[in-house]
Amino acid sequence: MSTLTTKFFEDFLKKYEKDDTIKVEKFEKNCACESEMNFMSVVSRITICGTKNSKEQEWSLIIKQPPTECFFNAQKAFENEIFAYQKIVTTLEEYASKPLRFAKCLFASKELIILEDLSKDGYRNLKKKTMLTLEQIKNVLKELANLHAASISLMIKNPEKFKAISQTVQEISFATPKTDVMVTQEWNLDKAIDLLKSNPEASAILCELKEKTFELQKQSLMGPRKLNVITHGDCWTNNILVNKNNEVQLIDLQSMRTTSIAADLTYFLYTNMDPSVRMKHEKKLLNIYFKELNQNLRKTNVNYQIERKFLDSEMSDFKLFGFMFGMFLLPVFCAKNLKSYSLENTEPEITRRILLFAKEYVQKVKNERINCEKIRHVGPQRL
Repeated sequence: MSTLTTKFFEDFLKKYEKDDTIKVEKFEKNCACESEMNFMSVVSRITICGTKNSKEQEWSLIIKQPPTECFFNAQKAFENEIFAYQKIVTTLEEYASKPLRFAKCLFASKELIILEDLSKDGYRNLKKKTMLTLEQIKNVLKELANLHAASISLMIKNPEKFKAISQTVQEISFATPKTDVMVTQEWNLDKAIDLLKSNPEASAILCELKEKTFELQKQSLMGPRKLNVITHGDCWTNNILVNKNNEVQLIDLQSMRTTSIAADLTYFLYTNMDPSVRMKHEKKLLNIYFKELNQNLRKTNVNYQIERKFLDSEMSDFKLFGFMFGMFLLPVFCAKNLKSYSLENTEPEITRRILLFAKEYVQKVKNERINCEKIRHVGPQRL
């Protein structure tokens, strides 16, 4: 990119640090994360050498640039992230009970975003095959609760500003026509159906989803709901930084959208945990989020609290969303070679998890049908 010159960084640092004595002598550009983990932008670390007040100085920055090839609409994603850093985050921080843990944006243009380098404070990306620990999961849920509470506070105190922000963000994953992500989801569904073909009832439940998953997920995300909040939209391991104390920072804000709290929760829990581990701990983890959300709402001085039955209802509505995205990201965590991965030659660990996801989804659908039948049979009596 032509703007990445010593003069550009010297002018930038002089303006940002308000110090005209800064001189940049050279800079070095290196990849800031695993090559197979860059899906929506090119992320680099810039190490700058120079002087400040005639003394040697070194700076480290993170830059993001649009990729030439991408699963998604790269330009829309980049525009979303610029808007997120310049408008959404700065607005929400005014209504949050405590600072939002996002990397600070130092500069943004149509072709370049400059962020603070959080590695200087001990934060790091996890390797792609490393699942988050339970402690890290809990801390991310607390940060999502803080984000969602700030959004609710904004919605109540300044509904016009909340509406303006919500209408500006562009949908990436569920834009029309279908993206490659949605096509891959359908492949995963075919794999799940094949794995459960010996169980006619389970196979039939999954077959009912054929050619419908895109619209069903889109309806959940974009349809009218009792409560909409501004969500992170893409909260998985690749977009989470951790330090040695298991404190977390959230990055990559291209997919922020206004929708149900359950969109962030199902996406995060289903994509970052082994299905068997999540099923064992999900109730306790949601209790942590629920408690943190209401505590933050009280601290923002809004007369609003979330009921637990409402949270459970929203999570139920988004079970398909979690199921489909959980399976979609499995190759990233489990495939030995992501570039050569194919659904025709699925590795044993991926097959195991797809089967767990599918069985759990089928059981939830069966339970709901049983409950609906009980309600229908009882009729109008009070339960």
